[in-house]
Amino acid sequence: MTQERPRLRAAVGIGALVVALIVLLMTPIAPVGLYRTKYTFGFALEVPLLLAALWGLQWVGQRQATAGWLGSWRSRLVGTAWAALATYGCVRAGSAIVTFEELPLYDLVLLSKHLWVVGHDMYGSVATVGGVLAAVLPLVLWATGLLIFARLETWLQRWDLRWSARVVLPVVLVLSVVGHLLDASRWLVPKFVDSVARSWKTYEAVQGQIDARKHAVLEEIAPARSPDVHIYIVESYGEVVREDVLLEPWTAAIDDLDERLTDAGWHTASGLARAPVHGGRSWLADATMMLGITIARQAAFQHITSVIDDLPHLPKFFADRGYETVLVRPVDRARPGIRLVNHFRFEHTVFQDDLDYHGPPHPWAPPDQYTVGHAHDKVLSQLDGPTFAFFHLATAHSPWREAPVVMDHYTDWHSLGGPLPPPRTNFDFRWFRSLARLFNSRWRRTAAWVDEFTPHVYLDTVLYDMEVITRQLETGPAREQLVIIMGDHQPPFIASNRSWQVPVHVVASDPSLLDTFLGRGFEPGLRPEQDGPQMRHRDFFPVLARVLAPTEQVSARPSDDGDEPE
Repeated sequence: MTQERPRLRAAVGIGALVVALIVLLMTPIAPVGLYRTKYTFGFALEVPLLLAALWGLQWVGQRQATAGWLGSWRSRLVGTAWAALATYGCVRAGSAIVTFEELPLYDLVLLSKHLWVVGHDMYGSVATVGGVLAAVLPLVLWATGLLIFARLETWLQRWDLRWSARVVLPVVLVLSVVGHLLDASRWLVPKFVDSVARSWKTYEAVQGQIDARKHAVLEEIAPARSPDVHIYIVESYGEVVREDVLLEPWTAAIDDLDERLTDAGWHTASGLARAPVHGGRSWLADATMMLGITIARQAAFQHITSVIDDLPHLPKFFADRGYETVLVRPVDRARPGIRLVNHFRFEHTVFQDDLDYHGPPHPWAPPDQYTVGHAHDKVLSQLDGPTFAFFHLATAHSPWREAPVVMDHYTDWHSLGGPLPPPRTNFDFRWFRSLARLFNSRWRRTAAWVDEFTPHVYLDTVLYDMEVITRQLETGPAREQLVIIMGDHQPPFIASNRSWQVPVHVVASDPSLLDTFLGRGFEPGLRPEQDGPQMRHRDFFPVLARVLAPTEQVSARPSDDGDEPE
């Protein structure tokens, strides 16, 4: 009896540690869109194999005694393997939650700097602490794995082969069966190998698109007309606005804007486009539009920007045909870790510091009405000849806050500058205030902080941008003009488990400028009603070229094949 009790206690202890191993690899909550969540339990299916491996290795070397409190080489080997799996599992889960896809390993490494910069913009110096904690996570998991498996090894060495087999093998069998029954359980080693392979293939895929250059014929076309072409990218404006609780208010607002633009002398069409990214990485969507080449990976972006001067792209295409090219990106500014770069060689740029904004602080950039007004009054109005302008607006960027006030007339943008804000300390305490409100919201669900993160607040910021652009256009077309208003990608979290599509609104001074879009399946009116995309982001290069060129110079419909993630 006395001998059975230690064995029973040891078995219970091993069971507790096994549970701890599983919990550390679980992803209990996953967003499914519009801030709804579901519980999806699972673990790495390699965990039972690691337990079996540790048991089997006990009989290597005549069951030598455990070396020190960190165990022998056997437990350290298995513990290191477990820590590597746990680290990769955490990174993979985070990637899937934010971007709705499992990014290749090399892409995740390249994006790590961007994540820190975004965090620093949002939370100031606190982001540095978060970055350090993220960096030491693999070390913490490694230490955890060494300690746990060393303890398991110690217990296993107290038993003979028969007793240890009675405990370990049933546990391994049960874990294997349960793991295969849980939806979120995965074999991580094959995923890791596939991630490395995809990292290598990214370069080959992009180089293949460069070599093929299916739209190379566009470089030779002679334009038959020269309308102004202005593209407004509304940040995170995705097809999710056509779903659930957002559909009715979005429909009412877009129909109202359509009526106002029509009354002002504009003609409208609309459709859907499939973005190359989901939930973030706007610069990849922008690059895809500029080049007519699918850029869905950070590794591809790094490669493509190194050879950008040898490739055709929209700003170069328009500049070669007598256009003044203008880039408006109010978020962009030089700061530690980020260098201000004009990758596509726009002739005129409007970045954050060029706006000379001194009003109340807003997340990311000045209110978009101020940015749009400044760009039109201070830059575009000063240029002669046709203009190609690319606006990437910022107000609808997550995390979403209450939309700014819209001034009655577009010329009132000056008043948004306001007085200088009070100086800010070097240490940003917003993170602590938000954290306090988060805990407080458990007892007061109507707290303002909670309201700011509802899907309706997201929609308000999107409709704010649509209103701002409409007020800029309501004076009517001054000359021949084509305006495209669209999203770059679906919003993070709100649109998880949703499509990759974004709305596209086309506004033209002459109805014939809409013919190319209507020929691709776009519908008259500002609100798309069909399902399924009529084009991809990379198709905008050939489509815009065809708008300018006689029909016989450009093929009727660019190829739709591509390698965007499905």
